[in-house]
Amino acid sequence: MQISRKDIGYALYSRLEEALRYWLRDKILNLFGDDWQSHVPTGICSKVEENNSKYSTDQIDDPLNFLVETDIPDLMEIMCYRNAFYQYIPRETMRVEDFRDRMLKLYDLRNRIAHVKLNFTAIDLDLLSEITKLLLPVVGAFGNEVRDALQCVNTGEFQDRCRNGCSSQFSNGG
Repeated sequence: MQISRKDIGYALYSRLEEALRYWLRDKILNLFGDDWQSHVPTGICSKVEENNSKYSTDQIDDPLNFLVETDIPDLMEIMCYRNAFYQYIPRETMRVEDFRDRMLKLYDLRNRIAHVKLNFTAIDLDLLSEITKLLLPVVGAFGNEVRDALQCVNTGEFQDRCRNGCSSQFSNGG
C-alpha cells in the first residue's frame, strides 16, 4: 500500500494541531485560571456556541472542550487577544507577526490537506515541516507525537510503516 503525500501531511498537521490545543489549554489555565473565558474574543465564543448547541461557552470548565471546537485562526486570535501574545510566547522565541504569518499558512495547508479538490504538493509538505519545526519549541512536551511524526517525514519512515501494516497510524482515512 502506497501512502499519499496528503496522508503524510495529515499525520503531521493533526498532531501539531492537537499539540497546540493541549499546550494552549495548559497555558491559558496557568495564566488566567478559572477566568480564562474572559481572555477569549467574544466572536470566537459565539462561533463555538453556534457550532455546538449542547452547551453555552459559560458552561465549559475545561478550556480543552472549548478549544476542540475552534480552528487554527481562532487559536491564533485567542493568543493575540488584548495584546497578550507575549504572555503565551516569550519575545525571544517568536515575534507576533511571524506567529500570525505561520498560523495563517498552517491553516491554508490544513485546507489543502482536508479538501479533495486542492493539491497538496511536495513544497506544501516542506512548508508544513518548516512551520512544525518552528512551533515545536512553543508546544514543548505537548509536541512529542509531533516530533515523532516530523522525524518520520524527514527519514521517510512513513512508507516503511505503511508496508509493515501501520498505515492507519498515518492515514486520514481517505
